[in-house]
Amino acid sequence: MTSIPVMTKAAIHDRVYKNMQLSILTEHPLTSLTSYTDLMSKCLQAGNPEAPYVKGIQEYFHHKITVEGLYHLHLATKGSYQNAFYLYGIVMLCRGEMEIGKNIFEKLEWQHCKTTAENCWKDIKRSLHGIHVETLPCYIATLKTVKATITCHPCTKMSRCNSCFFYKQMRKFVLFY
Repeated sequence: MTSIPVMTKAAIHDRVYKNMQLSILTEHPLTSLTSYTDLMSKCLQAGNPEAPYVKGIQEYFHHKITVEGLYHLHLATKGSYQNAFYLYGIVMLCRGEMEIGKNIFEKLEWQHCKTTAENCWKDIKRSLHGIHVETLPCYIATLKTVKATITCHPCTKMSRCNSCFFYKQMRKFVLFY
C-alpha cells in the first residue's frame, strides 16, 4: 500500500484495515511475527476479524501463552470469521469446555452441512502447518471422557451423527499433531 500513493491515502482510514483480506497471514500466521507487524497492529486496532485469529494462533500455539491466545481467538469469533469459530470451538472442546465449544460450533451450522466444518478444518491445518502444536494432557483426558459417552459408532471415520460429531472433530485435532 505504501508504494502506491492512492492506496496510502486510503489506508489512513480504519475501515480499510477493518475490511482488508489477510488470507496470506491466516494461511501463514508466523509470517507476521517478522514481517507485516505494523499492518497486523493496525488491523487489530481497526477490528479486522482475521487479525485476532492470526494473533490467537501465534499466542496460543507458537508462544504457548494460552490465555492471551484464547482471548484473541474469541475476539475473532465476534467478527464472524468461520475458521475462528472452528478453531476456538475445537480448542474449547478439547480443553473440556464442552458447552462453550458446542455453542461456537452451532454458528457453523454443522447439523445442516458438515462440509463447512471440513473446509474450516482444511484451512486450519494449513494455518498450523509448521507450528509445533502441543497435545495438552487435558486434550487427551477430554477425548477419553467424550469417547466413553458415545453410544453410536465412535470407531467409524466416515459416519458422523449428532452423537459422535464433536468427538470425531476433537479426535482429528488431537491426533493430527
